[in-house]
Amino acid sequence: MKKLLYLFVTAFTLLFTACIDSEEKISLNEDGSGTYKITMDMSKMISMLSAFGGDEKKKIEKKDTVIYFKDYADTSTTLTAEEKEIMRTGKLTVNMDSEKGEMKIVIDALFKNGSQLSYLRTNLQDMVGKTKAMDKLNDKKEDKSAEEGTGGMDMTPKMGAPKNNVNPFKDYYEFKATANSLWYVVKDKAAAMKALETNEDLQMMKKMAPMMGDMTFSTVIELPHSAKKVEGPNAKLSDDKKTVTVAATFKQIFANLDAMSFKVEY
Repeated sequence: MKKLLYLFVTAFTLLFTACIDSEEKISLNEDGSGTYKITMDMSKMISMLSAFGGDEKKKIEKKDTVIYFKDYADTSTTLTAEEKEIMRTGKLTVNMDSEKGEMKIVIDALFKNGSQLSYLRTNLQDMVGKTKAMDKLNDKKEDKSAEEGTGGMDMTPKMGAPKNNVNPFKDYYEFKATANSLWYVVKDKAAAMKALETNEDLQMMKKMAPMMGDMTFSTVIELPHSAKKVEGPNAKLSDDKKTVTVAATFKQIFANLDAMSFKVEY
């Protein structure tokens, strides 16, 4: 019986991998500084749990929490001086409410120039992990589950650093920010396609997409003034020419690696 229960929980963990829509937003100021924000929307998970029965949906803990990384950055022994400077400005917001069908995790931080934005975008996951900010939260949750005798069936996801599968393609792209441009392109298409075809997690997600729903990845760039030039197969410029949105599904990216590529000059 315990083995069957373990398999059931494992299956749910795998299924939820395909239930995350992610959006990154880059908000730029005239001096090159700005805000970088990642939103991971797992609300599809609520709908899935409803299909499996109300009891599972109710096991998601209601939460509205903000964690400020500055409380952990200064005491970290693994963050570099530059990373500490960035993480002092950052925070993580968790909002989960099964009754409203909401489950979102938002991480944001400030950057002072294009170089810092490039580093932040590439290394945010590692920096969040280095702060150890969510360890105590997870420990409390596990202690509470043990006390209540839930038998490990708490369906609330652990609040840790974002997993690689939030954007499984990020390692195959290169991002750069300069004083008047942003661009995101595939490093090596042949190597990237080979990796995608052999990556077990990606292949599993591809097979599950028709049944569980496709993941959506999007990038929103808010410019300080009108864009001069925008390139990219899925890049769309707003009417006021100050916002660029690039969005694609997992299926579209798998079929065309350039689906999330863009070049923006402003």
